[in-house]
Amino acid sequence: MEKQAEQEAAREIERDARELEKYRRQTQEQLAQVLDTLPSDALEAFENQAKAQLPLQDHGFGSRFMVKLKRDELILHEHLGFSIWPQTPGTAQRPA
Repeated sequence: MEKQAEQEAAREIERDARELEKYRRQTQEQLAQVLDTLPSDALEAFENQAKAQLPLQDHGFGSRFMVKLKRDELILHEHLGFSIWPQTPGTAQRPA
């Protein structure tokens, strides 16, 4: 009986991981679409905003990567609001 419960838990974890991966891919696709349509000055403004929010040294190890992550987070929040989070049928979407 315990073995069966462990197997069911493992299957549930695998299902959850597949769902999360699906939503991650969808979010990346949405982000890519937004990045393709943003004018360069808007992209630069997001990058500057990201730099201002991060306590990084210029040219420090990983700073460009961290700025890109923060920039993308800001873009996702502004352009997609909370729609980046999975929605289950019948639930209301949070306001942006």
